[in-house]
This record gives sequence, structure tokens and C-alpha cells, in this order.
Amino acid sequence: MTNFARTYRAITLAAGMAGALAIGSAAAQEMPNYHFKSVGGASYMWQLPNVEVPWAASMSKETNGKVTGEILPYNQVGLKGFEMLRMLQVGAIEFSRGDISTHGGDNPRFESLDFPGLTPTIEDVRKAAESYRPVFDRILKKSGIKLLFLAPNTPQVIWCKPAIKGVADLKGLKVRVYNKGLATFVTGVGGTPITMSSAEVVTSVQRGVIDCAITGTTNGNTGKWPEVTTHLLPLYMGWGTQYWAVSMKTWNRLDPKVRTYLEKKFAELKDALWKAALDGAQPAIDCSVGRECKFPGLNKYKMTLVKITDSDIKLARKVIKEHVLTAWGKRCGLDCVKEWNGTVGKVLNIQSPLP
Repeated sequence: MTNFARTYRAITLAAGMAGALAIGSAAAQEMPNYHFKSVGGASYMWQLPNVEVPWAASMSKETNGKVTGEILPYNQVGLKGFEMLRMLQVGAIEFSRGDISTHGGDNPRFESLDFPGLTPTIEDVRKAAESYRPVFDRILKKSGIKLLFLAPNTPQVIWCKPAIKGVADLKGLKVRVYNKGLATFVTGVGGTPITMSSAEVVTSVQRGVIDCAITGTTNGNTGKWPEVTTHLLPLYMGWGTQYWAVSMKTWNRLDPKVRTYLEKKFAELKDALWKAALDGAQPAIDCSVGRECKFPGLNKYKMTLVKITDSDIKLARKVIKEHVLTAWGKRCGLDCVKEWNGTVGKVLNIQSPLP
């Protein structure tokens, strides 16, 4: 068994899941040949080698080679991750995985699940995602895209090269962000937000282009961010909610047997990613700050863990209320805010100010 397969088995939800999803030999013989090909996350993102690649590879065994799977990291095919939905819309790619909030420039509603600080637990993320999925379905269908599922990354935290003691110390620092909500938050605490792909962070820190950066606990570790940063502030800045989607034209022209099989496979992948987000949240922090490190695929470093204080929480809430939600509401409009208040806001017991 490969390392990928061992890791994958460790994080799947139920024993025997792969067997339950595998199809019988007779059914496999009737399955038409199909090669599943998707553009996925960056090559170093923890989920790619530890969940998504083995998931795609399992297709061949389950179908006796009729259906094969391949996932290409976006940074290895010349992309930055921000353009995925547009490429799906025009048919340049057929399947893709991306962080939904990075597309907020195309539609502010895409920011709606990842406002910093509003979802401190994975239960909050799940409630928010379930309540708002119909909105995403509606938006994407208008663009000829089918939303397959939503799932979180591990919680997004703050990685800094300069020594910091809390959120207030971001004042005057240049901080990498990947969506407008995070940019507004950084501005609200007196920092300078700089939008860039995660693949650019290490060299940007080394060159002094940025001082800090925000990403998930696992992805920062596997991306070797602790090699260029020294302090980790585990104040959850969202969960980097990801989507998996497919061009509607691609989906509709699939053979019904292949489509049914892929529906089962995507249900499997969704469950595995939700479990991985929960299981990897704290262990990835532990690995990065030199504590016990046994979680598969992570490396041990010796960063300084910054303790979250009441002052941090108070400042973060003030910025979220006075800056993040207010600015987003102005971008999105009255109907959009009312829609959010009746879905995400309702399940999280939070209301965004009306513009």
C-alpha cells in the first residue's frame, strides 16, 4: 500500500467505505471508458496528496480500469487559483476545486461563508454552508456551472515573520490575504493587505514583500511557511471554504453510468474533506510550534505560538462588525445582505448591517 493510500484510509469516515462505493465486476465491464481530469489546489496543499490524489487514483481499481482519475495542481498548470470559475464557464477546464471566497471580485456573494472570525467551530461552518448552498447553486447555474459540494479547509490562521503578541501588532505590517473580507480585516487593524496566491508566499516573505500571511493550519505547514515565519497566531480567520464544480456541458454529456459513479465518488470525497478539516486543525498547529507531530503529511517546526487574549477577541469582533460586514454589505447590496441575514446570519445568530 502506498503512503497516499495509508493516509487516505486514516481520514475516511467509515471503515469499508471504499468497498461500499466500489462497483461489481459485471457493472465495471459495462462502464464506458472515461478519464476524469480536474484542476485542484496548489501542489503543496495538504489535501491534495493526502486526500484528493488517492481519491482520484482509487477510480481505476474500483472500475477495473474503465474510469481513471487525475487531479492537476493549479500552480503546475500556470494558474493562480483566482480564475477557476471563469475557466469553467468558458469550457477551458471541465472540473475544478477552488476556494469560493477568492471569487468575490466576480460576485460578493462568494465571500459569504468566510468572513474572518464568524465561524469559530466546524459546526458553524457546516451550518453556514448548508444554509447558503442554494444561493451558490443559483449563481453558478446561471454561468453554466454545476456545484458538486462545499467543504472546509483547516482553519485559516496568521503566520508572521516579525515577532507579534496579538492582533493589534498587525498594525503597520504587510499581510498576504486571498479575499476581500480578509483584506478589510487587515485594513481595519491598521495593516496593509496584499492579495496573492499561496504559492507566492514563501518567496514574498523572503524578499520582504510581505511580513505575514493567512492560510490554513495544514497548508501553511506543508507549504513550508514555518521556514520563513516565526510567530503563529491561531485566531481563526475563516475556514477557506472550498468548492468542487463541473461545467454543466461536461456533466450533461457524461454517460449516465459514469455520472452516477462520479456522484458517489464526490459524496465520498466531501465526507473525507470535512473529516480532514476537523482532524487536522489542531495537530497542524502543534506540528508547526514544535509539539508532538504525528499527523500524516505534516512536518515539525519550532515556531512561537502566540496566545490569543481577550483583547485580541474584542478587537477582532470590533473590526468584523465595523469594517468587514459593513464594507461587504455596501459591495453586495441590500437584497444580498437581506438574503445573507436570512441564511448564514440566521443560523449563526449574527446580522450584517443593512447598507
